[in-house]
Amino acid sequence: MNDYARLAVENNAFYRDRIADVVYCPMGQEMHLKSVKKDGRRRYMAKKACRECTRRCFSSSNANPWKEIDFSDKVDVKKAPSLEDCTRT
Repeated sequence: MNDYARLAVENNAFYRDRIADVVYCPMGQEMHLKSVKKDGRRRYMAKKACRECTRRCFSSSNANPWKEIDFSDKVDVKKAPSLEDCTRT
């Protein structure tokens, strides 16, 4: 596990590694770049990892069984919902 993945797990957060251009979720899984929005935000996702995950870091109203997360140029860390806020399967 690299330092970014370790930080994500330890701090219950999504961490962006700008050099590798990936995000690590609170479970330590890599999320890869999906798209770049017109305003410059970068959207990351990991369909397979999220589908197989025992923790759900997204709203239960989300129709997709995976998380997509956006990062602006100035942000490298986003706090995840607390474990109590996440649905467990």
